[in-house]
Amino acid sequence: MKILFVASELTPLAKVGGLGDAVGALAKALSKLGLQISIVIPRYEFIKKDELKLIKDNVLVSIGDKKEKIALYKTKLPKSDIDVFLIDNPDYLSTGPAPYFEQTAFVGAKEEIQRFVFFSKAVFVLLKQELLGEIDIVYCNDWHAGALVTMLRNWK
Repeated sequence: MKILFVASELTPLAKVGGLGDAVGALAKALSKLGLQISIVIPRYEFIKKDELKLIKDNVLVSIGDKKEKIALYKTKLPKSDIDVFLIDNPDYLSTGPAPYFEQTAFVGAKEEIQRFVFFSKAVFVLLKQELLGEIDIVYCNDWHAGALVTMLRNWK
């Protein structure tokens, strides 16, 4: 079974609180049970591109009346065989010195909502184009991937 974790944090690449720890630990535990796990997170500004492999560039994501370009990178979760995909976009995802604009990434912050709705749309586009591989289950972590759940539910 192939499971894609969708999250805003992943220890040790991008950690603010317990979410990053939980995503990494659960992914490794399920992988040890024989499941094929991959993870997708934003490529934040502090995650250096030179340590990543570019998979696809100039993928278009519609947001409102405009189209944004994203790039998809890949690496491995340290001490595992788990693929980690990182989505790069300078306007929504790859800005700022930390994963969140606000210290706690509280859902009420407009910039955070826009950032993670865009992240969900980008993941949805990548799934539709099969750029994240063949996936049986999409596991969405916390409110950051909440919009993706609705997109997947309505995908025909």
